Amino acid sequence: MMFTKDDFKRCFQSRRYSPECLVGMLELQYKNCFDKCVSSHLGHTLKEHTLRVLKQFEKYYSKRRLPGNVDKNLFRFLLAIHDLGKPRATRNPVRDMHHISTIGLVKPLLRKLNVGGESVQFIISLLSGDPIGTYLQQDCLEKSAKQIRTMALCAGIPVNKYLDILLVYYKVDAGSYTKDAGGKRYLDDLFIFDHKRRTIRFSRRIAGRINMLKAYIRASNSDNI
Repeated sequence: MMFTKDDFKRCFQSRRYSPECLVGMLELQYKNCFDKCVSSHLGHTLKEHTLRVLKQFEKYYSKRRLPGNVDKNLFRFLLAIHDLGKPRATRNPVRDMHHISTIGLVKPLLRKLNVGGESVQFIISLLSGDPIGTYLQQDCLEKSAKQIRTMALCAGIPVNKYLDILLVYYKVDAGSYTKDAGGKRYLDDLFIFDHKRRTIRFSRRIAGRINMLKAYIRASNSDNI
C-alpha cells in the first residue's frame, strides 16, 4: 500500500497530528526500513528511534518558534525521514554511507510529495552530515565549522541561523538516546532536560565546547567579510 501527497496533508493538518501518524504514513512504503535494527548496542529499530526523536521534538520544541522561523511541519517531516537509509548502510564500511543512502531514498520521496525547492535544499543539507556529533566526538573544530558553513550554503541560510536549527536537530536526535526519551541511559550526560521551560540544554561541559564552535564560526564569518 502506498501513501499519497493528500495523506500527508491530512496528517499535518489534523488537530490529531501525532508522531505515530507521521511514521505510520511512511511505513506504508518503507516498512522494510522501519522494522530494521539501527542501533545494535541499544537494540532500537528505526521505528523506535524515529518515534523517540519526534516525541522529543514535540515535548520540548513544538510550542516554540524554531530558529530562522523554520516551518514546524517541515521539521517534523525531516525528523521522520532523517535515518531512512540507515538500515541499508548498517554493514557498509564507507564513512557517512547512511547519510548518502538516506538522501538517495529521500530525493524521489520529495519529488513525489511535490516539496518545494527551498524546502528540498534545507532537508538535503541537514541530512548530509552530522557535524555537531563529529565535533563532540573527535574535537575537530575547524573541520566541523567548515562542514557547517557548506551545509548552510546548500540550504541558503545564514550560517549563524543555520547553526541554531542544526543544534535543535542534534538535541532531539541525540537526546532520544536517553532515559528522558524512554530508553536506557546512554547520552544523558550531554544534556539537561528542562521540563519546566520545555527545552533541552547542553550540560555545562558540552555547552562550553558548543560555545567554542559558535565563536569560531562567528570569527570565521568576520574574517570573510
